[in-house]
Amino acid sequence: MELKIIKGTNRIDIKNEPFDLFGRMIPKFDGKTWRYEEELWTPEQVTEMCFPQENYNPQTDDNTYVGAFEEDKCIGLAVLSDDMFKFMYLDDLKVNSDCRGQGVGTALIGKCFEIALSKGYRGLYTIGQDNNLAACRFYLKNGFKIGGFDNTVYSGTSQEDKADIYFYLQNEVSFRMATEDDARDLVDIYNDAFEKDNARFGSYPGYGRTLEEMAVSIKEHPKHMVILGEKPVGVISYSHSGRGRYNVGCLAIKESYQRIGLGTAAFRHMLALCKDWQEITLITPADKPANQKFYEKKLGFEADGELIYEDIRCTRYVKTRPSQDELHKDEASKEALRQEELRKEEIRHAIGELDDIIAQLENQECEEE
Repeated sequence: MELKIIKGTNRIDIKNEPFDLFGRMIPKFDGKTWRYEEELWTPEQVTEMCFPQENYNPQTDDNTYVGAFEEDKCIGLAVLSDDMFKFMYLDDLKVNSDCRGQGVGTALIGKCFEIALSKGYRGLYTIGQDNNLAACRFYLKNGFKIGGFDNTVYSGTSQEDKADIYFYLQNEVSFRMATEDDARDLVDIYNDAFEKDNARFGSYPGYGRTLEEMAVSIKEHPKHMVILGEKPVGVISYSHSGRGRYNVGCLAIKESYQRIGLGTAAFRHMLALCKDWQEITLITPADKPANQKFYEKKLGFEADGELIYEDIRCTRYVKTRPSQDELHKDEASKEALRQEELRKEEIRHAIGELDDIIAQLENQECEEE
């Protein structure tokens, strides 16, 4: 599967398909927090619904279209609209019925979230009808939180027994220690993050573990879960060999949630916990420039030679804590740059005032003439 931005003359040939209405989500607000209950219907109460077909046109619309493709066939579509507030609107999300349950919708949400952050938004919001329980569950499963409820919007229509639930996904990251109960989520995270590496190298550390193997690994190598909203999307694990020396054993983020700052946040979380750190090391495949750029440019590591680990050529990276003298020099350098910018701003301001004075004198001359 490949995710693409659909532009220009590219056709959008994915249709809405019927889905079952089998229950209702009932949001409740206590003044601070949204919670919800579910009302499940009997088989006799279950009905079917299909949304009207849209007429999307990437040539004329201002929307952003993200398609999921198998070869040339569009199997999933997400439609984004700009908004005046701080959340980009996920206007539509659909996946072919025969491709559901394969991570297509989750991948589309991850890409949309990346686009929203790159445009300066805090995240995404979308609207689900309260009686579309499958969709509401899907959004919550993928890290969205309930942020609003409108039980008036359908008044006076044939759908007035329905209400809209507002779901929000923002760059709200939290961390917690993994337990054995997280084994299934961790297997999913490792396999998702390292699938391409496993295909490329023939095998890859951490990929393909059983639940039992992961449970043992959790005990032997403590792991910190990376949670986006309420969804586990990554993990960082590290060991301490004493005297402030640490080694990062794994830093993995699901592919759909990469490039939105979660890896950097996970590493900063580690630094906050390891207050005595003096040196941090890790290894990564030597021929993965994206990894090298991330560790060098984002996290401040330096390459420190190569080694072979499980038949994979790797680069060893090291990050050393700067001394107090180095910190003072760095602060002094930053202060010098700040002072230089202030001087430049003062000069620009003086030039602006001089231009105003010259313009006033020229106007006076013109009036005298």
